[in-house]
Amino acid sequence: MSQPAENTIFPRFYTEAVPNNFKSEKQGFPVFENRDFIEIHIAGDSKNIVVREVRESDKTRFPTQWAQYKANQEQVPEGFPLEQWPQLNAAQGDPEGHEDPHR
Repeated sequence: MSQPAENTIFPRFYTEAVPNNFKSEKQGFPVFENRDFIEIHIAGDSKNIVVREVRESDKTRFPTQWAQYKANQEQVPEGFPLEQWPQLNAAQGDPEGHEDPHR
């Protein structure tokens, strides 16, 4: 199976609270830690979405989105929004009915 082109990959970094079982057991109550996660979408493949903790390789592979995330800025995918393309009507621009096909 071939790898998708980089311009068809849309990453989104976010923070998620993850339970820390060791600290929870030691404290006697649930303890959570904020961890950095990444969600990777591939254009045209809505069933293959990668969700996992961020790796160092993700930061170097997607430096713009990582910098936006760390600066608390909105992570805007690069490319041309289909809803702005005059040859498509609204339904064609988003065939699955999502508000944002990159997320």
